Amino acid sequence: TNLTQEGAQSLADKAKILQQTYGNNNTKIKRMALVGCDTDGVDQALTRNFANAVYNDMPALKQTEITGRTGQMQVNDNGTKTMTTGGTKTIYSWDNDGGGIAQKTETVKSYSDSLENPLGKFDDQIKEIDALLKITPMSESTKKILTDTRNAFSDINYIYQTAPDSLQHIMGLMEKHKLELKAYLDEHKDTQAKESLEAFRDSLNAQCADLQFEIETRQSEEFSKISKGKSENRTLELIDFHKRLLDKTSVYLDFYSAWQEHEILYEIKKTLDATLNKVEDIANKASSLDTDEKIKALAEADKYINYLYEYSEYFAEADQTRIKEFKTRTLPLLELSTWNKVKIANTYYVPLVDNSFRVIVQLSDDLTLNTASLASKHFGNSTLVQMDKYGNYRVVHGPELGSIPDGKKVKFEILGHGNDVEKTMGKRTAADMAKNILDLKEHIPKTVDVTAVSLKGCCAGADYGKNVLIELHKENFKPIVSSKLGLVEIHPFGRTFTSRVYHSEDNRTAWKYDENDKIVAVPYADEKHHIVISVDEEDNPKVIKTHNNKDWKEFKGNLRVKVEAGENLSSTLDTLEEFQAQLKIQGAKMSQIDIETGEQDWLGGRPKNTLQTYGSRVRIMTQFIGSNITLHIDSGLHSGSTVFSYKDASNSEIVIHSPEYLVGYSDVQPSNVISFTYDETNIPRLAVPIKFNPNVALQIAIPDEFYTKEMVLSQLQQAKKEVAETSSVFKAMVITGPRYLMPEQESKDLLDYLSQKLGVRIERSHKDTDSSKLRLLLSKNPGDSEAQVHGHLAHQDTPLHNWDALSQDQINKLDTESQKPKLSLANHDHQILIQTEADDNVKDNTSRLASKHPTQTTIVQMQKDGAYKVVYGTKLENITGRVKMVVVGYDREENGVQTLGGRNESELSDNILTLKRDLTPPANAKIGRTSLVACNLESNNLTDNPDSQYGKQVIQRLHQGGINGDLSVRSSYVGIQPDGTKVTSDTGVDNWKHKDSEAKTVYSYDKNGKVESKVYDNNGVLVKYNGQHLDGTRYKSNIIVQNSDNATVVEAANALFNKRPNTSVIVKFDQNGNLVTLKGEAYTPTGGTRVNFVDHGANLNQEGAQSLADKARILQQTYGNSDTKIKRMALVGC
Repeated sequence: TNLTQEGAQSLADKAKILQQTYGNNNTKIKRMALVGCDTDGVDQALTRNFANAVYNDMPALKQTEITGRTGQMQVNDNGTKTMTTGGTKTIYSWDNDGGGIAQKTETVKSYSDSLENPLGKFDDQIKEIDALLKITPMSESTKKILTDTRNAFSDINYIYQTAPDSLQHIMGLMEKHKLELKAYLDEHKDTQAKESLEAFRDSLNAQCADLQFEIETRQSEEFSKISKGKSENRTLELIDFHKRLLDKTSVYLDFYSAWQEHEILYEIKKTLDATLNKVEDIANKASSLDTDEKIKALAEADKYINYLYEYSEYFAEADQTRIKEFKTRTLPLLELSTWNKVKIANTYYVPLVDNSFRVIVQLSDDLTLNTASLASKHFGNSTLVQMDKYGNYRVVHGPELGSIPDGKKVKFEILGHGNDVEKTMGKRTAADMAKNILDLKEHIPKTVDVTAVSLKGCCAGADYGKNVLIELHKENFKPIVSSKLGLVEIHPFGRTFTSRVYHSEDNRTAWKYDENDKIVAVPYADEKHHIVISVDEEDNPKVIKTHNNKDWKEFKGNLRVKVEAGENLSSTLDTLEEFQAQLKIQGAKMSQIDIETGEQDWLGGRPKNTLQTYGSRVRIMTQFIGSNITLHIDSGLHSGSTVFSYKDASNSEIVIHSPEYLVGYSDVQPSNVISFTYDETNIPRLAVPIKFNPNVALQIAIPDEFYTKEMVLSQLQQAKKEVAETSSVFKAMVITGPRYLMPEQESKDLLDYLSQKLGVRIERSHKDTDSSKLRLLLSKNPGDSEAQVHGHLAHQDTPLHNWDALSQDQINKLDTESQKPKLSLANHDHQILIQTEADDNVKDNTSRLASKHPTQTTIVQMQKDGAYKVVYGTKLENITGRVKMVVVGYDREENGVQTLGGRNESELSDNILTLKRDLTPPANAKIGRTSLVACNLESNNLTDNPDSQYGKQVIQRLHQGGINGDLSVRSSYVGIQPDGTKVTSDTGVDNWKHKDSEAKTVYSYDKNGKVESKVYDNNGVLVKYNGQHLDGTRYKSNIIVQNSDNATVVEAANALFNKRPNTSVIVKFDQNGNLVTLKGEAYTPTGGTRVNFVDHGANLNQEGAQSLADKARILQQTYGNSDTKIKRMALVGC
């Protein structure tokens, strides 16, 4: 530390004096050594700068070698030097031929794992603090600052030793503790240890100055290397470099200047024409590619154009225009062409009155089915438009906007995802939305009147619709604008439900400008029916109202008719049959009938007063009359329910919407199963057979981890009501799919709970892919003490001769992929994929991995005892070069032993060594990396074993067997995409990432023969070494929920915050349930995040699990995104 603080030039001046004093014809200084810890290395420029100064100032010393050391060292009593294991010594010398400084690394003669008297960066200070802490008496505040300082120095020393490239961590720790020391000294001017603390602060300042110099040097060297390079990706490299400099998490940002920005942008500008020509070439080729290839090509183009657009003002006006055209027109239109399209059917057609016409506007690709349903509802009188955020659009159904017939009255129905926090819909503000609407309107003929805009996305704020209207009014356009106030669902038959309610005045807003140009609310107006009739006392049809007071006998074609029901179904049916016959005479037909029961309780007091009975009765009416029918039940046991029946629907489908659940009755539904998906609002949609077997199973699919066992039970009980009068439930099945695999213990707990409450057999099954069959994992019968394990949760050691070979489809795909140009394997000539289980999912994923490099791959199926067969690719004896071993299987923990493919670390190592022995002689084939492809084998995930040693033990056994390559394992859920790329996820549900470096731990042997493990982030920075996170925590962010204003709770929350003030926020929920930030407003949580609910245990218990879960949901909605994942929640209280 002292050598660094003194600096290279001062030491060179001393060297000059030594040369002048002792140097002569008989005395030559042959070597100069800076004897201290970390006087050299990638993060320390002292020795290099010292050598540079010496050789420049004193030509006589160009014969002198100059040495420095990377790592901790000590001088022993006998005068020898010892370094910590892994330390190195670098020798600098003058290269007379090259005219510059040369360097080489020399072997250190003496190593030790620990030193008694190291000469480290802060070792002297640590020793001094240890001595100071022995002084008594000493105030608690002085003792604390000394202890904190010692810990900071120790942390910095540790990172210098283990991860010298981690400049960001080192600088952050130094800057943080400098501020803490300054704050303490400012507050405690007469502290006992004032001089020492000031000296410690000065040491930190000196180290920071050196580190700043090193960072600036690295930055300059990297920029020079890129700008002088000839790489075809030079522009991308410059862009990437610039982005890293501007990254708020980058240590470079503090030393970034306007001059440097000018230099970087100048270099980019020089290549601008070539870059834009490349983008144009990508765009031209992309137009003829299939969808998947087009998406990849556009992603490459976006890498260039997004950056150039952000800095477009730096370029010439003509270039700005060209960049903007690519950004807002050319590339978006190509992207729009990749959106899904589906065929629009007229099955659920509902006729419109007069000249009404619908323009359906879809704002994102994932809403294709929803907007198709809206368009099909008004088949023949609708246009479906897909529109991006720049206003580019394409028509995918119906007439072009400019071809909408004259005299039509158009209503825009716009569907996009709402965000109540951002106050946006389809990621558009009210002003953005208004501009899109006006742009579309410009393409519609002036002879067509646009009268209304319906914003059908989920709630974007109570005033969103009104604000859109205000923006439209600025351009003298004043339609009625309506919007939704809750969760919106578009059912396949085109009906819109808000917060699970159909046609609710409470869940919508509608606004218009009145004759005084003032905004007024617009109540729901029933203007959609051609005719409204009732059933009179004689059971005859009585016309009450017609659209625009038109004589009902003048109507022609398909009509929509509203009916005020008679006192029973029979009288209503008779009336409708009679009225349909009258309309037929005049060339008209009731195509859609909407019946309101009013006070008539059709099934009141009858034995089968069920929704199913209502459904079957409405189906009978549909068949007799030949119309689509909607029945609104307004009284009785099922008041608030709505029945939908469509004459042309396949499988005699009837859909019923009740306040408690939705039911879809269908002939296609198996007669022994009621199936549905778990619904977070506790209103599931049941798929029910029209006719039941005597014994029926209930099947609930749970799509993600956001469920409660109480609501699972509630929804199963609701389904049970459907069969209460006709059949009995003999089992309930809990299903998960490819986007969520419920942890084993959680599954067992759920089965125990449901078994106790329902008293029937409970089964737990899983689907590995959307197209695969269900696999039974667990089951529990009434009276069983514990669940029985099935499926892959218990490894099945199937004899090899019973394993399925690759399917013909898989073989065909590999053959097809082998004909395509592919990137070669990185650092290897061949890979051997080892399928460890006779399981379809394991086989499918192994085949997918092979498709990425089919010509360089061999697939081996291997049972646990080592017997194997090659099912694809080159035989082992013919493989040459550097070989990668890839093991594919399920991870498990069985009886406390971790396994992969049912194998412990010893068994798996033996399997790999068996294959090694059967390869060609070592001179022709050598095993490089071994990759274990299984979920959660390492300890970065809350669902795994945090003490996992599996990877370490495997590499040790492989090393003993003569395999010296490194080994990689995953600390997350692992998935294999169809193109063979690996993706990982913290949850196994969503946020799947390609090349998430922090999800991979790499084991290797260091030069001293010891196993080490490393985890890097996506920028190549070491973030975890030998199991320890280098920032001291496994979480990047902390959210502290101060759950009450009790003084102890407030103190505890602040203590947690102060532990990591730079990456924490304190929040609370106010009396209205709104989330309020109390501390750390400037920080936005990112990365893996921990949430602490802080309160007295009694208060937490009194509040209850559901209330806390509701708060957790709000936290997830507020902070959760693709970059921020809540990885742990803790209830912090007694």
